[in-house]
Amino acid sequence: MCVYPHRADQHPECGNRNDRAGEIFPRSAGEREGDVLQAVKSAASGPVQEGAVGAGTGTTAFSWKGGIGTSLRLVPRKDGTPYTIGVLLQSNFGGMLSINGVPFTREINQPGVESKTDGSCMIVVATDAPLSDRNLKRLAKRAFNGMARTTNFMANSSGDYTIAFSTAYRIPHNTGGKPVETPPLIANDDINPLFNAVEEAVQEAVYNSLFMATTVTGFQGKKAEAINLEDVVRIMKKYNMLDLGKRLKWFYYSCEAAIDTETEMVLSFLQSSNWMRQTSR
Repeated sequence: MCVYPHRADQHPECGNRNDRAGEIFPRSAGEREGDVLQAVKSAASGPVQEGAVGAGTGTTAFSWKGGIGTSLRLVPRKDGTPYTIGVLLQSNFGGMLSINGVPFTREINQPGVESKTDGSCMIVVATDAPLSDRNLKRLAKRAFNGMARTTNFMANSSGDYTIAFSTAYRIPHNTGGKPVETPPLIANDDINPLFNAVEEAVQEAVYNSLFMATTVTGFQGKKAEAINLEDVVRIMKKYNMLDLGKRLKWFYYSCEAAIDTETEMVLSFLQSSNWMRQTSR
């Protein structure tokens, strides 16, 4: 992503997003050039921060503060070593929030809560499964099915896109005229478990981006409120949708979460008396 360090105070008219290039002009974001440089310098391997990090005040999902969300799935294969599907996304889109089928936005029915419809969700899908470029493109398309599970529709001005890549092999830019060897690639008939995995991972990553976000205030005092997690737990209890990971052990394609899902963990934390929202910034 390319970030242009415009002076928001001198150019308040700037701030539109060019989704085709992934360019962000920070009008309401609250970031400055120093923030961008600091983010680049502090980049490291290991667990990824989620919530209101790497995304400014204008990045909202379903009218609540959105941001970075991650998730992964392990897909068993015949030799016993699972393939991994990892997802990192920035949630910035709208509609009415649905959590595992529960119509959350309709349930809270709070005056003043608008159903934002625009924005652009950017998704990165990484896998160690040996897929052809064609099947990586098909995998990327399935990511939007995961988004669709979280909302009632995808709006006209939502310029969402996905980038998918595999670490199973590398095709160098300069081959020196030599043929490139690739490992045996997964056939079309065997790819369904990976499709299922990416859809689940994207769905959960959207929820994690919301659940881990905190309320932030940006340019000209604009505030993006974090979702009320107590409301989430209350409504999920109403629909008997808590602890699904413990009650439903079976998955359609034997697709397993690498650890207990972060979504379930957050909901469990909320039920304890000493819980507080994790500050991600």
